[in-house]
Amino acid sequence: MNTEEIASRIISERKRLGLSVAQLAVLVGITTAEQATIEAGHLEARPYSYNEALKRTGADPRYLSGLSDIPEIAQGNVMFEDEPFQEAVSLLRKSIQAVEAFVGEGVAASEPELVTALMRATLQSRYCPLGAGDLENLSLNLSNAIADAGTEIARALAGELDEGP
Repeated sequence: MNTEEIASRIISERKRLGLSVAQLAVLVGITTAEQATIEAGHLEARPYSYNEALKRTGADPRYLSGLSDIPEIAQGNVMFEDEPFQEAVSLLRKSIQAVEAFVGEGVAASEPELVTALMRATLQSRYCPLGAGDLENLSLNLSNAIADAGTEIARALAGELDEGP
């Protein structure tokens, strides 16, 4: 299989799983830009752990590798009991709910970068214990992450507008 076919299958599996580029990126531990680069056919951008992490999302490894022409729901390869994966899925669901509640209904689906920014800020706060004055830094980091997501959205929209019908 050539790189275009592999990239096409990655996109197909992401869509079959109902994930946006940003959501899949968070689940496999890379940035949205890196996932978009991989989906554009630049497979050398995949980190070593990418394929294993992709399997944990429920993607069919046989389909991705070209051993099967039809993707299957590969329950045996999905590590639902894997605690970090369960935490990531839980955080994804909570972040979607928060964006929907505070920004507006339907926003999480139309602007998944906001969900990603919230997830990244949450993870950053979880793994960086708060000290005196850190709450201000945390809120600044969250606002910066949301601003970065807004920039990504603007770039994506500009690309869509440039391509036009």
